[in-house]
Order: sequence, then C-alpha cells, then structure tokens
Amino acid sequence: MMQTTTIQQIDHDNALALDMSQTKLDDALILAQCTYKSATEIGYDKGIADSLLAQAQVNYHHAHYEHALLQLGRALAIYENLPDLAKSAHAFTMMGNIFRQIGDFSSAIDAFSKSLNAARALNDQLAEMRALNGLASIYGHSHQPS
Repeated sequence: MMQTTTIQQIDHDNALALDMSQTKLDDALILAQCTYKSATEIGYDKGIADSLLAQAQVNYHHAHYEHALLQLGRALAIYENLPDLAKSAHAFTMMGNIFRQIGDFSSAIDAFSKSLNAARALNDQLAEMRALNGLASIYGHSHQPS
C-alpha cells in the first residue's frame, strides 16, 4: 500500500511540476528534482521519465538546451520501453523546438516527424497540430528571403 501511495504522489507531483514549468520555473524544477529522487529510490520508471520531462521543460525555458536535450533523451528511452506515446510526442516536440532554436534544422525535422507519428498513432489532434506547426516553422524559416 505504501508504494502505491508513493507512486500516486509521484504522479501527482510530476503533473504539477509540468504544469508549473510554464510559469513558476524554479518551483517546478525543485519539485521535479524531488520526484526524480523519489521515483529513483523505488525504481518507478514512469515517474523517473515524467520528472525528467518536467525538468527538461524548465531547462528549455531557461535556454539550457544541452541539459534539456540530455533529459529528454533519457526520458524518451524510458517512454519507448513503457510505451507512452503521448509523453513521447510531447518530448519529441520539445526536442524539435530546441533543435530549431539552436539552428539544427535536420534534427528538428526528425524530432517533429517522430512527434507527428506518435500523435497520429494516438489520434491526438492537438499533438499532431503542434508537430505540424513545428515542421511548418522550419520549412517557413528555410524559405524566408535573406
């Protein structure tokens, strides 16, 4: 029973950290780091991946792209084994945004394409729209007049 309660708390805290990662960056990062520790202590892979996703979101907003990419890569490796296509789509979209920001357009296209595939497999129109928007922003950027 204790582990179930712990897992529920980790899931709750990870969802809260991800929500806060848009506005309360420092609080979100602290919460995600705490849930990462708790999830690691009990070997809860989904909790580990979700906390990495929340940490990556904060690092993305702080423009700490290298850290965010490492966290996203680790989270995606776990999501692939679960599998969790919805979280994978989110992570790939974030990766695409980072790669676009740093000017690595081929990696951005690859990440957005993977996000699009996951979104379509889920029939998630909002995630599909985000992936297509990311792809369009790259192709639009490459056709801008100099």
